[in-house]
Amino acid sequence: MRVSSWVAATLFLLFIVTMIPSPNAATITPMQANLIPPKFANWTAWLESISKTPTQGAGCFVATYPNPVWQETQCGAPASGDETPSHTTTTDSGGDGLDEVVGNGHNYVAESPSTLIGNAIGALANVTGVTSETDVPCSGVPVVCGGKGGQGPNAYSLQLNTQGGIAGQGFPVNSPYSDNAKVTGWEQFMFLNTEKRTQRDFTGIFIEYWLQGYNKVNCPQDGSGGCCDRIPTPPNTPPSGVWQTDDLGNCFAATDKMRVPFISAKDLSGLWLQASADFNGNDRVMFCALRFSKCFSFSNPANILNMYEHWHLAEFNVVGYVDGSQAQFNSGTEITVGIGIQDHQWKPIMPVTPCPINGQTGETNNLYLSPCSIQQKSGLGLPVNSMVFTERNTEGNASGTSTFASLDKVEAVIIDDAVCCDCVRSFRIMYMI
Repeated sequence: MRVSSWVAATLFLLFIVTMIPSPNAATITPMQANLIPPKFANWTAWLESISKTPTQGAGCFVATYPNPVWQETQCGAPASGDETPSHTTTTDSGGDGLDEVVGNGHNYVAESPSTLIGNAIGALANVTGVTSETDVPCSGVPVVCGGKGGQGPNAYSLQLNTQGGIAGQGFPVNSPYSDNAKVTGWEQFMFLNTEKRTQRDFTGIFIEYWLQGYNKVNCPQDGSGGCCDRIPTPPNTPPSGVWQTDDLGNCFAATDKMRVPFISAKDLSGLWLQASADFNGNDRVMFCALRFSKCFSFSNPANILNMYEHWHLAEFNVVGYVDGSQAQFNSGTEITVGIGIQDHQWKPIMPVTPCPINGQTGETNNLYLSPCSIQQKSGLGLPVNSMVFTERNTEGNASGTSTFASLDKVEAVIIDDAVCCDCVRSFRIMYMI
């Protein structure tokens, strides 16, 4: 009996002990568990997560690795009419396009004729041999560019464009912001970079809307002056950002700009640009720089052009700053470019025609395309089925088809975090793809 009593007492004490919470293990409720920030193994994992995280409304936001949330920040003034990306002035002659420099119709694009594109992602990687880059004025047809552009050293743009830069390829637009006119649209998601610091010149991101042929349809009698100013002004386009006219009868409007730190052309590796259509009710341009371990986001209501109903083509590259200008890189430059597309549920889209040449923007660079390939794995924040190609200063295919094989590790030195503060910090971030 004594042994049985002792055993019973021991079991009772053990039961009591198991019911007492451990002082070293906090009890976590389901609600508390949702508040625990996720942990990311590397920059790429964080990038894929933050790109799918909506901001709290339209406007300007910044996110810093490895923080999983967006922080609202102040937007700037809209881009001026003198900082306007241009349409292409030619279409490809029907060849492989490898004998033409990149831009003005000669660029690979990702096309999806049946499935609507919800997101497009462009990335620069394996940028080698770059010691200098200079933005030089457009020297094409005067009515198109008039010799404008030309920002000088370290001036360039990253562009993610929809279909519509080529006449006849725009998507149908019928919204209050098009004055309910039967015109076609084009939408550009932009990162502009320049070392100049004047009020006219800026480094940052914005969205630009185009109404093709509006003046020709609605006010041909007004001549080159046009009647774009009668179109309702979209949100987040202050007075200087209202609809303006170009010399070809088109109307365009630039949104607020979100300032981003200047990035030298020698530091192009790891730059990343995303365009999203009707994401949480907004169109969004998102720019990320491994150098700063930050992403920057600008969103505006999706009903300006209703592009999300008609998006079937995406173009990405590094080209001239504005007005048909050309980004001229030094001899020996080689840049690997990737572009991927997803539907509105973030599912990767396989391009129906692999790597067609159907560029939309009028800006160019002085590099030549090499053959392009479709990648069967993700990497550098790009989804499966992304197109990857290399462009260099020499014509044709100098070193074979581009692949992710050389992108197993990407390392960058991040210096002078101008977004955070005036301090200068230098450290290294390594991430695996």
